[in-house]
Amino acid sequence: MTDKRTDLEKKLAQAIDDETPDLLPQILSARQNGKGKIITMTQNTTIQKKHTFRNWAIGAAAALVVLTACVFGYRYQFAVVDTAVSIDVNPSIQLEVNRAEKVLAANPLNEDAAVLLDGMDLKGTNLKTAVNAVIGSMVQNGYLTDDLNSILLTVENDDPARQAQLQEELTSDIQNSLQQLSVSGSVFSQSLTQNQDLETIASQYGISQGKAYWVQQLIKADSTLSAETLAKLSINDLALLAEARGIGQDNYTGTADESAYIGTEKASQIATEKAGGGEIRKIELDVEDGVMVYEGELVKDGVEYDFDIHATTGEILKWEKDTDDDRDDDHTGSSSQTTSGNGSSTSQAPSSSSQTTSAQDIGEEKARQIVLNKIPGATIMSFKRDTDDGRTVYEGEARLDNVEYDFEINAADGSILKWEEDRYDDYDDDHDDYDDDDIVSSQTAIGVDKARQVVLQKLPGATITSIELDEDDGLAVYEGEAVKNGAEYDFKVNAQTGSLISWEKED
Repeated sequence: MTDKRTDLEKKLAQAIDDETPDLLPQILSARQNGKGKIITMTQNTTIQKKHTFRNWAIGAAAALVVLTACVFGYRYQFAVVDTAVSIDVNPSIQLEVNRAEKVLAANPLNEDAAVLLDGMDLKGTNLKTAVNAVIGSMVQNGYLTDDLNSILLTVENDDPARQAQLQEELTSDIQNSLQQLSVSGSVFSQSLTQNQDLETIASQYGISQGKAYWVQQLIKADSTLSAETLAKLSINDLALLAEARGIGQDNYTGTADESAYIGTEKASQIATEKAGGGEIRKIELDVEDGVMVYEGELVKDGVEYDFDIHATTGEILKWEKDTDDDRDDDHTGSSSQTTSGNGSSTSQAPSSSSQTTSAQDIGEEKARQIVLNKIPGATIMSFKRDTDDGRTVYEGEARLDNVEYDFEINAADGSILKWEEDRYDDYDDDHDDYDDDDIVSSQTAIGVDKARQVVLQKLPGATITSIELDEDDGLAVYEGEAVKNGAEYDFKVNAQTGSLISWEKED
């Protein structure tokens, strides 16, 4: 900046010199020609002073124009944000860049990004160098691996041609970086223009506007999905959900990778073996409670089965049976069968017309959202679908600050049938040692899906029959049961670190 200022000062001085007349030759000539004459200089001197001031003013004005043009030119070229480049894996990072492709700011959009950028000074760095540095840091810190290998690149620029050029160049650079780092990954790239709705979603969930666009498109295609759940998914999972719902790739390039999951063919086989035959009517990737599942319908002997199969482990998470009579227009009764992960099943006898059928069910995700809308920021500790007085309900327990909430949600219309609050101070002796500060919130816990993986790594091929977030001696844990070859195992997984802290085989 000092060099720029010195250069501008020189230009200003030169402009003034150029516009100011050199009077020395005239004075010397007059002196030579007028020897012996008395020359009166007062009038001429006055006139010359006027001309000198006018010429100096002209020079100064011209220099000011040059200076202003240089200042605005500098700002346009170097100080004004020309392009926004967002990189999403789980960390979401936005790079603000000038026309010279120098980074003006590197903005972390969530906590993981803040950790990743800590100690990295990218300001003033060339855009491509900064992008490669971010990708390298993601690999080094375990955010990009052979299993977690999808990147979303979003370029925002008002010039479509420049936008497309940067998108193509940066995509190629990222692919080359991954290859050099020996990571087999997929790069999804897209171009966007700023949008207030996307900005609102991005700000609310700590993601980029590029990822917010995917969340928005998925919700438009499937209203049962929630922004809160989708915002937590990886880019690859969002792409798989988009492909399953037929959302086109008009505005992005890239291919989703399903190799981390068992696949529709294997999931269909599991469902068919469970039913002892039948025809798969529908099967697609979906997300339930943040877990990727294969959701589908199977029909055998006039009976329809709705199922959810864990996309990673193949565990049957939901198995519900409805006869054709249950789906007629009268809805006179229903008969459903729910199967737990170990294959055991319980049947419910047909009830009166007030019984809710699956066609009228708002779904688990919607029921959870009703609870969280009533108490924003709460952690749902337990949740299940049940029947109460002939009605299908979603019941469970949520916690926020020092209050526990017990609830029942009508599965048919989403109305709250029961809502009870208990402060921890009001607990009985069994809860005296409970301290809410010791329970890891849903935002910092590893998640039930990760806890399942820990168990299945310990006991490959097992079926997890139950798992829930609980508290044990002031420590947040995922505890549950697993079954393999007729043997039952009780386990506890540290909800914060993922370490297996208890493993017992029942006799």
